[in-house]
Amino acid sequence: MEFVFLHLAVLSLGAITLPLNYDYSSDEVAYFLSDSGSSTFITEYQGFSRNRGVLTGLGGMRTYLVDGLSPDGSGPLSAELKKSGADDPRNYPAQDDDLAMICYTSGTTGKSKGGDDHHRNLVTNMRALKETWEWTDQDVLLHVLPLFHIHGLVVALHGGLHAGSDHPHAREI
Repeated sequence: MEFVFLHLAVLSLGAITLPLNYDYSSDEVAYFLSDSGSSTFITEYQGFSRNRGVLTGLGGMRTYLVDGLSPDGSGPLSAELKKSGADDPRNYPAQDDDLAMICYTSGTTGKSKGGDDHHRNLVTNMRALKETWEWTDQDVLLHVLPLFHIHGLVVALHGGLHAGSDHPHAREI
């Protein structure tokens, strides 16, 4: 759930999200972070431990852990987020043509390439899915692709949220 909340928060801030497969090797993580120009890496302690060497080699990379103290000694990410201020959360600075996400290709014909998705693309896609599928708040989508995959993230998560889809037992959880 941390990924979902952080992904949506990053989009709301007007920053860029780079969803990565948790099972990527350290070399792959280093490539994606470096190639995308990322400045912040958010992970769990286990992910940090696995990638510690490459993260120290990426100058200026800030790392936050969702399940413990960050490597620089700052508090857990939740404490850092609370420091960010009490601005109205409905003030979304992102504009239609601002970059929202970078998703990398599978790299079947060479090195993976980052594909840019802008806020307008994401909103247009959500609206088109809702209209084409006649998606309502009564529908439940069973989607098995991971959220680091463009289809899992954009179709399942964004599309489902936009349509107001609900799990029948969500209020009980």
